[in-house]
Order: sequence, then structure tokens, then C-alpha cells
Amino acid sequence: MASNRQATRAVLALGGAVTLSLGSAISVAAAIIGSVTPSEARPGDRVTLTVQGFAGQTQTVYLISTSDFERQIARFGRQVCNTAGQTALGSFTWSGDTGSLTFTVPDVAASQHYFQVHVPKISPDCGRIGGASGPLLLTVLAGTGQEAAARSPVNPLAPFVLIAAVSVGTWLIVRLTRQHT
Repeated sequence: MASNRQATRAVLALGGAVTLSLGSAISVAAAIIGSVTPSEARPGDRVTLTVQGFAGQTQTVYLISTSDFERQIARFGRQVCNTAGQTALGSFTWSGDTGSLTFTVPDVAASQHYFQVHVPKISPDCGRIGGASGPLLLTVLAGTGQEAAARSPVNPLAPFVLIAAVSVGTWLIVRLTRQHT
């Protein structure tokens, strides 16, 4: 009878340990659910990423093309943040359980991209952000060339400053030449 009780206790203890392990694995594997507006953009466009989950625990958000993501999984066997092919976008600003990040789409290849986020106190510490029907995607469209113009605007007064400088230089040359004759 005593051995049956010990066996029952051992089975219950093992069952409890398995349940706790599964419970913690589920909480770790719980996805960060998000949305992106707009879901299609060109390099240089502004986009807002909004998420629910792991409030205040996340660090850097990364953008990674779906093909680079597949290469990452093939190389490491899991998701890894801050590796080749990823572009750091910044960190979420949290208000309660909602995080948001507004960023400028970097100069990346036109394709579909996933969002990955580093959450240091869980294992694994890098995860893909999910959407309503699977992984959250941003479709990056081919650039229009406007993003280069937006980075280096020309001051509209530049031609006038150039004309003034040439005029002053010409006046000085004429004046110096007249003084020596």
C-alpha cells in the first residue's frame, strides 16, 4: 500500500512538473501581436507598428526580409536578433499594455519583411511579431528616388548666395585692378 502511495505521489509530482514546464513554455512562446500602418510602403515612408504583449520588456525591433529570415533559421536553427540581414528600427514606446514605434522605412530591397523583437528576459530572446492571421508583414515597394531627395534638400536661397558671392568677387577684382593701374 505504501509503495502505491509513493508511486502515486511520484506520478503526481512528475505530472505537476510537466504541467509547469508546459505552462512556462506557453508563456514564453506567446506571440507579441501587432499591426502595421500602412502595410505597404517605400523606403523613406513613415510607418507605425503597434503591439500588445510584454509591455516594457522589449528592446530593439528589427526588420528582416522573409528570405533573410529563412536563411537565419537554416543557419542558427532558431530566430536570432541583431544578425546579418536585419535592420534595427528602434524600440517601442509603451502606454499600458500597448507599444508603438513610428519609423522611416530603411533603404531595403523591395520584398516582404517580418518584424523581430528582442525580449531579453525570456528564452528564446528573439521573436517574430504576429498579426491577425500569422506573422506580421510589411511589404516594401520599390523606391521612387524621392527618398534620396528627402535626405538632402537644397536650400532655395543657394543660387542667390552664389550670385552674390560671384558679384562681390568680381567687384573686388575690378577694384584691385584699377588701383594698380
